[in-house]
Amino acid sequence: MTLVTGERVGLSVGGVGRPSVRVVRTSRPGFAGVVSIAELGGDTYVLPAIAKPYLGRFLDPALFDVSALTRVSATARLGVRISYQGSAVPSVPGITVTHAGAGTATGYLTAASTASFGTALQRQFAADTTAGWPARSTLFGTVTRISSAAATVPVVTPKFPMQTLIIKVLGADGAPVPDAFMGVMNVDNAAKFESFVAVVDGEARISVPVGRYAGIAAIDTFDPQTFTGSSRLLPFDGFTVSTNDQTLRLDARAATSKLGVITPRRAGRVMLSWEWDRFAAGQSGGIQFGTGGGTGFDLYTAPIAAPPATTGTLNSLTTWALAGAGATGSPYTYDLAFAASGVPAVQQHTVASADLQTVDATYSSDHGVGQGAFLRSPRLPFQFFAGGFLNPISTPIARTEYVQDTPSAVWTSFLLADVSGQDPFAAAWLDGDRLAPAGTTARADWLTGPLVSSIPAVTDGTAAEGGAVCSACRTPHRMELFLAPVTDSTPGHFGFLTVSPNGKPVARFRVFADGVSIFDQPDSAGGVFPVSTTAAEYKVVDDVDRRFGGAVQSTTTHTVLTFSSAAGQGGTLPTGWHCELSAACTIPPILQAAVGLPVDLTGQVRIGNSTIAVGLSHIQGAPQSGIASATCQIRFGAGAWQSLAVTGVSGGRFTFALHTTSGQAGLPVDLRVTGSDVDGATISQTTTRAFVVAGS
Repeated sequence: MTLVTGERVGLSVGGVGRPSVRVVRTSRPGFAGVVSIAELGGDTYVLPAIAKPYLGRFLDPALFDVSALTRVSATARLGVRISYQGSAVPSVPGITVTHAGAGTATGYLTAASTASFGTALQRQFAADTTAGWPARSTLFGTVTRISSAAATVPVVTPKFPMQTLIIKVLGADGAPVPDAFMGVMNVDNAAKFESFVAVVDGEARISVPVGRYAGIAAIDTFDPQTFTGSSRLLPFDGFTVSTNDQTLRLDARAATSKLGVITPRRAGRVMLSWEWDRFAAGQSGGIQFGTGGGTGFDLYTAPIAAPPATTGTLNSLTTWALAGAGATGSPYTYDLAFAASGVPAVQQHTVASADLQTVDATYSSDHGVGQGAFLRSPRLPFQFFAGGFLNPISTPIARTEYVQDTPSAVWTSFLLADVSGQDPFAAAWLDGDRLAPAGTTARADWLTGPLVSSIPAVTDGTAAEGGAVCSACRTPHRMELFLAPVTDSTPGHFGFLTVSPNGKPVARFRVFADGVSIFDQPDSAGGVFPVSTTAAEYKVVDDVDRRFGGAVQSTTTHTVLTFSSAAGQGGTLPTGWHCELSAACTIPPILQAAVGLPVDLTGQVRIGNSTIAVGLSHIQGAPQSGIASATCQIRFGAGAWQSLAVTGVSGGRFTFALHTTSGQAGLPVDLRVTGSDVDGATISQTTTRAFVVAGS
């Protein structure tokens, strides 16, 4: 989805049932890249810094409720409702007004016009900052409020005696802050009260039930000339409301802990984020609030002890993304996470090489030089949601990535291959959850072809969390088969397909049992279907078309899998896995192929002699029988298929001789790989334009 201010957000639910939110920040300079992410009342909000001073007054927070935006029907328009003064129809940059009268107008923004609204709001933000935040009663001329057209105003009937709580907030200069944005909750029972609160001219007044409260205020300061700034985070906890008109005082001068980190190799900040995770007693609800920004944006926190166990839990998390280059120009990055119970008084950290996993990573591009975005984010048990801010990455590139071995954390990586499109998430790539054992070395090759459909691999972090779902399982009467529509050469990576604009299917998944069709579904990656208890020969035919996403290589794939299966036969579920059909599922003996192409990071093979490696094995958890054979064929351009000679065999790994000539320079090459095991299971996979012969 696209927010009214132009940020593009992807929201999904992970295997452990918690949301993952990923934000592509706008390209506007400076503080436009500072964003807060909050979870309140079961919904996730993405709150740009340029909008926060106006939230609750002129801008409805529901405009930034990405959970609510996913619940309305998909549309290219973002509907809004405008309240205004006077009789003239308001003119708001980016908003098309469709109806107006009696002080209320309705209209919409498009994904393209959000840039105009965001630019105008940032301009207003800079002007108000420069002027010292003068009092105002309207925004954009005569506008008094802009709300989401999809939002409904709930009718609230208090079930408890209500008391007025006065909140006074001072800035780092000791004066009342012009504005601040807060989250406040009842820690005895979050169902009694949890809400956002807008602080204006240093004060907010809210009506709450008697009880104990926790919350956090974010006080942002920005310099419109240098585009630098800071946020001071002021958490409070255990404040008891017992009578009317009690006053809670928060002072930014208490936020003295500046977040900092020292790494083994010099690296500059790409992104810094900090979050506060507060669950109420009995897990009745809570708030997660985090703020992040890049270079020139600093974070300060005020310390606070963890609450007694009887009133829930409080944790905080700092994450860093840093980047540097060696003496030879070889790039490297750091992904770091520091979790704590409560909010520590000291937020300066030093990382040792012994604390890190090293990942040798490559990012391929079949379009030449491209601009993508990448995020490696931790997930810890106390978080309401995971994710964060996608950072720019130019492709193709090879770099070294250092990942911190943070206790209790698993890491998930997310790649947008191209952020220039209207929907960069349409062809996104995701990695399974991974552990990062300190002192180990791993490899990650993103978008290295051939890019084909495959049974998705379960990674170590997913299994460790118990979130592994079997993608190929059966019971006596049902079978479940799902193939990731696109995978690359690194097990655990998988991508998504871009749908066609004319509705033409981009995939088709078919299953036959003893030659009879039992499942046939367009635009599908698989499904659940009835099967016989007796032995049958199954044939899976999967077709995928990536051309609508602008793919130049691995444009289409045709996969055929055959295997025999009967009730009670097959492998048992590995530890940490579960089957959605039954606790007693078995895994059929399905073959998979791992193909290693001698390509560079643009998917090109040099002219001359090289080899193609093909590794055949059974999917995870399946019975492991011997591999019988493998073949490899190629086709240059529109030519005939050629079988490649086998040059080596070792277990299930085969190498094939490849020879290219200057006369074939620039030609795309189709690839077909086949294989079988000793029990008769087979695989055949054909990839159109799997690679290209390099120029002479």
